[in-house]
Amino acid sequence: MRYLGAEISEDDRVNNHIDKRKRLVQQAVNKLKVIGHQTPFLHPIMKGQLSKTYIRPTLLYGLETFYLKSSDIINIKRFEGNTVKRLLDIPTRCKSNNLFLVLNIEPTRIKLQTIKIDFYTRLNENQFTKELLTNLEKVNVKDDLVSQIYEITGILELGTCVTTLEACGFKKYSIHDTLRCEKEGDQVVNLRKI
Repeated sequence: MRYLGAEISEDDRVNNHIDKRKRLVQQAVNKLKVIGHQTPFLHPIMKGQLSKTYIRPTLLYGLETFYLKSSDIINIKRFEGNTVKRLLDIPTRCKSNNLFLVLNIEPTRIKLQTIKIDFYTRLNENQFTKELLTNLEKVNVKDDLVSQIYEITGILELGTCVTTLEACGFKKYSIHDTLRCEKEGDQVVNLRKI
């Protein structure tokens, strides 16, 4: 079944949706090649910006609504890393985490966490969906949005005095602070000089 561009399968697996997004990314890459993305005259930072603008949104569209297992996240991360490396003419065996930081692209795992946190925060702004989320928190449902937010924020380790929204805000701040520190790291700074 298709809903708002997301492919929902009967067994509630995200594989069909991810496969479709990968095909759409390949189409976007081909369109970027047509406009001259592969030329040696385009600066790598500009190539990274084009990837961040056209490739990433195409790949990550609709994933905030699915429960993503760690194997799904690794699959998405590997595909996006290999796609960016091919666009930059870098061997796909190289690690992509520092490459993404040099290009000012959030690492895929962190971007997925941020998307989930933003989605949960947006849902809490509406009174109806806020009540639904409150009821979902009371019921122990495996593999749903609330359980994934609990995993991302680590709220169960923070204690009972912290609300889920406060934990989301803390996690988002922690993510941005960690990224800032990683971007200022020695390896990333040395790679930027190349």
